[in-house]
Amino acid sequence: LLSFGGLFGNRIAVGRRLEEALPDMASVLAASDAALDFFVKYGRTKERFRNAIDRIGWDVFQKEIGKPVQP
Repeated sequence: LLSFGGLFGNRIAVGRRLEEALPDMASVLAASDAALDFFVKYGRTKERFRNAIDRIGWDVFQKEIGKPVQP
């Protein structure tokens, strides 16, 4: 399973995981690449990935990576 948006430090948060297991390594890499593209597109300088997802919205993130994410 792949999860996104976990945080450590002053604000600890568990990442949300994909609802379904990815069938192969190519799918894992594609979802990871899409997540990085999301951050390049929407992230701000020195912003944490989770904060960018929270600011833009999990629904937009899900559409960008093409896989549903569960809370």
